[in-house]
Amino acid sequence: MPRLALILSGAASLGSFEAGVLTELLWTLEYEWRHADASRRWTLDIVTGASAGAMTAALVARAVMADHRAVRSLHSAWVEEIDIRELLRDPPANALMAKEPIRAIAARHLSAPPADATSARHAPDRLRMRFTLANMTGVDWRYPFTDPGDHGFVATFFADGVRFDLDRANVRDRDLWERIRTAAIASGNFPLAFVPELLMREERDFRDHALASFPGTFTYCDGGLFDNEPVGEAIDLALEQDGGTIAPDRAFILVDANLNRSRHAPTFTEREPLLANATRLATMVRGEATVRDWLKSQRVNNEVAWRDRVLNDLVSMVRDHRLDDAAAFSAGLHRTASEIVATKRAIFPDRYPPSYLDKALERTRHTHSGRLVGLTALQQEILVRVIFLLNSVAGLDRKQQLRIGMIYTEPRLTAGDTLGAFGGFFHRDWREHDYRLGRRAARARLPALLSLDDPPPLEPGFEHEYEIPAEWEGFKDATLRDAEMAPRLALRDMLVTRARGFVEAQAIGPRWLRWITRPAAKAAVASAVKAKLDRALGLD
Repeated sequence: MPRLALILSGAASLGSFEAGVLTELLWTLEYEWRHADASRRWTLDIVTGASAGAMTAALVARAVMADHRAVRSLHSAWVEEIDIRELLRDPPANALMAKEPIRAIAARHLSAPPADATSARHAPDRLRMRFTLANMTGVDWRYPFTDPGDHGFVATFFADGVRFDLDRANVRDRDLWERIRTAAIASGNFPLAFVPELLMREERDFRDHALASFPGTFTYCDGGLFDNEPVGEAIDLALEQDGGTIAPDRAFILVDANLNRSRHAPTFTEREPLLANATRLATMVRGEATVRDWLKSQRVNNEVAWRDRVLNDLVSMVRDHRLDDAAAFSAGLHRTASEIVATKRAIFPDRYPPSYLDKALERTRHTHSGRLVGLTALQQEILVRVIFLLNSVAGLDRKQQLRIGMIYTEPRLTAGDTLGAFGGFFHRDWREHDYRLGRRAARARLPALLSLDDPPPLEPGFEHEYEIPAEWEGFKDATLRDAEMAPRLALRDMLVTRARGFVEAQAIGPRWLRWITRPAAKAAVASAVKAKLDRALGLD
């Protein structure tokens, strides 16, 4: 039975596009389970998500594992219920937007299922899910130097993640759904827009850490900051789910609502003001997280193909050429392999236990068993050790070619891509447009990605969700000037007020001087910020 892993990127308001894609995907999986033979009955057993993708992943997991009727939550949460007016109502002093509306939406759609709820037909026995997080507390890790006896050095890392496994035994656990809900909100905490989120973590989540005392509670913000398309996370979960080797019938689908978004700034110079430099740095950090894992997976696919071509030549060499002392040559290969593993164990002792080499060689033998046919026992031993060394040097151990596809859209096609993809929050019809765009994109791509002859019929009762009305054709070119005036004014006034407060808080010098200069400084900053915001929000 074929298995599917989903990767959901960060998207801000373009989560509505992802919601459309996933509504269509879940409908397709359900239809195939009703009408197709076993070879086309896909099981969705892995979901990873970053930022908005994490919140969407949680909605998908609940619809698959807990309550198949909850698939409509994707439309409700991303199109009907989220709105800039609510986000701007009474924001806290240390953020630009209020998080209470998001908590309320999550509480409605990510709670434990009702007693009469049942899972989807395509539900697996266990669904593995992981959200990316940016750990503002930071986690220290200790790494050894190469000289024996050195204590090594400590480095702090901020890229983090949290994992949940859902099965039939825990799917009704209220505490579990509360943890999923909180973690999904934490992953979606866009920096500065929302206050950071506190999460309780267990020490076992951070093996080999070097923290003097484990804090238990960590502070988190947007998971897309460091890993916006968590393809690597999905691959790791698939290796675990499939028993150490990716199953041949395993497919990966990346849903990306921000593809082909250039962050090139040719006019940026050394004369830019401080705020412009800070903004550019934030763009640089977030931009580096875009499609990084996707590109890496494509590179690995190429490297695996090249390795396999070399292995074909190695098989001939081992089979057709004699060695003066083949046993000694094989023993030398084993010593080299042991030295490699010993070096890895010194850095990550929990990841490379004493039995690692024996298990890795056995796994290599199993993976390449077809190449060993016709060789003597000693020749097989030599070839297995050579393959392991080749994989270790090239970084290809446990790597193989992946069946990985993408369902995506571009800023030139979506309505909500303005204001850093926050624009969709300003207009309900823009979100509906992008949701329908997602359903149409999925319908066009899924037959090829899932090896289907044809897409299923339009979902009964929701045929309108595949249509883009003629009056919406211009939405793809929409700007904030086309949104309602009131929320734009509210956003501008709130940001101007925050700018004035910042100036007041940062005032320096003796009190008598601050009393003279502060009003003028606040007025100047407020005027400058207002002018820039008026241009950005289409209020000029």
